[in-house]
Amino acid sequence: MDIINKLKEKVGSRQFLRFCIIGICAAAVHYGIYFFLQRLIDVNIAYTAGYLISFIGNFYATNYFTFQTLPTWKIIFTKQ
Repeated sequence: MDIINKLKEKVGSRQFLRFCIIGICAAAVHYGIYFFLQRLIDVNIAYTAGYLISFIGNFYATNYFTFQTLPTWKIIFTKQ
């Protein structure tokens, strides 16, 4: 319990929690899409499709929900 209280006291702990929630959701979306598509198409294509859809969703959700910024593709290709 002491660890949880220390995390709550930290400034970025809410942001970290949102980051973890988005990551878990992205993994669930990835494997959900993979699980569904593997029965319909080739396994490698299903895995790649799940990954790409999950990646794009994760990118937007992380920007909006975690960091509260507007997502742009420029962020991906620029060094910050």
